[in-house]
Amino acid sequence: MHGRRKLLVVGIDGARADTMAAVARRPHGALAALMRRGCFTFEARSVPLTVSGPAWASALTGGWIGKHGVRDNEFREHRLDDYPHFMTRLRRIAGGHRTASIVNWAPINQHMLGPGDADVAEEHASDATVCARAVALLREDADLDALFVHLDEVDAWGHRAMYSSWSPFYWRVALRADRMLGAMLAALGARPTRHEEDWLVVTTSDHGGRWFGHGADDEANRRVHFVVGGDSAARGPLGAAVSVVDLAATCLHHLGVALDPAWDLDGVVRGHLTA
Repeated sequence: MHGRRKLLVVGIDGARADTMAAVARRPHGALAALMRRGCFTFEARSVPLTVSGPAWASALTGGWIGKHGVRDNEFREHRLDDYPHFMTRLRRIAGGHRTASIVNWAPINQHMLGPGDADVAEEHASDATVCARAVALLREDADLDALFVHLDEVDAWGHRAMYSSWSPFYWRVALRADRMLGAMLAALGARPTRHEEDWLVVTTSDHGGRWFGHGADDEANRRVHFVVGGDSAARGPLGAAVSVVDLAATCLHHLGVALDPAWDLDGVVRGHLTA
C-alpha cells in the first residue's frame, strides 16, 4: 500500500474471546466491519499469569513475562528498560513518529512509558472520555502516526457482574466497546488526509475471565481476540498460533521499523501483507 503508515491499537481489557466472537457475529458492528477488511482469530493466547500488568506488558513490549519481568499490577522489579513499550522503541530507534497513548487504566502510561516516550499520554476515568479523546485525535491531528487506546469497563463489569456473555451487564458493555471502536474507525475514515495514509488497526485484550475474576492459567482467562484490519492487513482467519506478544512486533513492522534480533522479542508479525 502507498501512503504514510499509520497505526491504531484498541485494547479492550478483560474481554473474553467467546464474548468478542459473539459481538463480531453482529454484521453491522464495528468488529465485524474490521474483520471484513482484515484477518482475525478468537484463539490468541495471553500470558499464564492473566492479570493486566503482566499481560499488557507482554502485548506492548513483545516479550513474555520472563523477559520484561512484570509479574503484578505494581510493576515491581521490572526490566522494561531492556524490553520497552513499542512506542519507546519508536522514539529511541526511529524517531519522527507522533504517538499517543490514551488509557483508562493509568499504570500502562505511568509505568510503561517514560517522559516523552509518547507525544500525548493521558489517563481518563471513563471509557467514554478515552474514546472521545481518541476520536478527537484521529479527526484533528494530521501528524498522528500511532495511537494506543485502552478501554477498561468490560473488565470492570466482569468483576461486578460476571465474565460471561450470559451476564447482561457484561454483554452490554462489550457491545458498547464495539460502538466505541466504530466511532474511532469513523473518525479515522473522515480524516482529510485519509487518502494519503496507510492505516493498520489492531484490537486485542489482555485476558478474559471466569465468574467474577481472572488470573488463572486456563482457557477462559488466556484466550483472547486478535483482529488486524486496514489497508495493509491480510485477509481471513489467523489461526491459533497467535499470542498477545505479537502485538508489538506487528505494530513496529507496520511503522517501518525492522525487528532487530538483538531485541530478543518473542512476538512475530501477524496479519500484515508484507510480513
